[in-house]
Amino acid sequence: MAWLGLEKSCVDEEKLKKFFEKNNIVVTSSFDVEIQIEPEKWLAFKVYEVTGFVEGMACTLASIFNCTSLEAGKHLVLGEISAKLWDEAVRICTPEGRKKTVVVFTYDAFLDVRMPTKNIKGISPQIVIYGRVFKLPLSFDDLVEISKLGKKYLEKVEKAASVYGIDKVISKEALEELRKTTKRRKIEEIKYEVDYEAGYVLIIEKGKITTLSIPRFVVILIEGNRIDEALEIFMKCDAKKRDEIKEAVEDLLYLYKASGRSTEIIEEFLNRAKESDESSK
Repeated sequence: MAWLGLEKSCVDEEKLKKFFEKNNIVVTSSFDVEIQIEPEKWLAFKVYEVTGFVEGMACTLASIFNCTSLEAGKHLVLGEISAKLWDEAVRICTPEGRKKTVVVFTYDAFLDVRMPTKNIKGISPQIVIYGRVFKLPLSFDDLVEISKLGKKYLEKVEKAASVYGIDKVISKEALEELRKTTKRRKIEEIKYEVDYEAGYVLIIEKGKITTLSIPRFVVILIEGNRIDEALEIFMKCDAKKRDEIKEAVEDLLYLYKASGRSTEIIEEFLNRAKESDESSK
């Protein structure tokens, strides 16, 4: 998606609308940013995300509106896209015709991360997961959505956090919520019965009867440090159910890693489960 923008102090919406229509430019959204055009000078711009031809339009806008303008698009991708790591810039143009190219994003195609540079304010970094754009840092709800997509997408978040820093990838609120929701559950007083054929666990807790899938219940046992019970259930399951349990536990492992917590208990279960699988062959 391309950008066209005007210095915020001189935007004339009606005049701009006519300009866009005349040049067959379709506006899809608008937002405000600040861009550092000199070492000690920042300018506020009203930016329009558009479809249509934009190369050279910044100087045209600067001349018509008599104020500093900008453009951004494919012609301002700096570097080789085939290398999967490149910069994206904006071109600034003044009413006097002076031009300046300012790098505003670094794009990492390995992790699908677009990270703003120090030259721009007012726009969030992004990560693309399974075709969906998430703003960084990720909220707790974002992590829940990503976890539903599978462990390889949580692993992608983990890699991004290791490259760019956990504080830039996962919000403080999300980390706090993760700590709350994944605290070891007190299950000493829970009575349960496993139905291996149906794939569910019948749970009696404080007089209430509930059911959970076997993989989810194994996760709860692990978080409660009841590794032996979790392994006992695991070993009594068929191969398909064992795979489902390992996948659920691996998802938990990635969540713990992403939030910077100890994974010792989870890794112990996975190692012992692997040994059990190998010995049963």
